[in-house]
Formats: sequence, C-alpha cells, structure tokens
Amino acid sequence: MQFLLFHKMAGMEFEFFVNTDMGRYKGQYITLVGDKIAASRGNAKVVWNEAKKKTGKAPTIAKIPQDDALVLYNLFKYN
Repeated sequence: MQFLLFHKMAGMEFEFFVNTDMGRYKGQYITLVGDKIAASRGNAKVVWNEAKKKTGKAPTIAKIPQDDALVLYNLFKYN
C-alpha cells in the first residue's frame, strides 16, 4: 500500500480526488484544478506545465499509485 499526502489541497479538489475512480490513471501523475483533471502523463513537470498553461491556475498534482493507496489530508497549516 502506498501513502499519498495532500498538503494544502483545496477542499473541492480533495473531495473530487477521493470520490472519483482514478483507475485509468494508475502509475501516472495527474493535475487537479477544482473538480477537473487538467492533465495526466508519466512526468510530473510535463503535467504541471500543461495544466498551468491550459487553466492559468496553479494545479494540485498527485501521482496515482499502481496499488491501493491510503489518502491522508493535511488539515494543519505549516510555516
């Protein structure tokens, strides 16, 4: 089992992530902007840049593991 930690992820993006079947994205990086997947590929830098160019917003990025994952949502603010 792999662990994913989302730091400062917006509530809408977190809700979308945990309630959406991500099976087709296994092993890929995805970028989330609101309740949409803006880009998906095997390279984090490529998907970040593609989503930023497409939406004009800084996306949230996640790597979808090949196996099951435990998603931890960070509720605390770090300095």
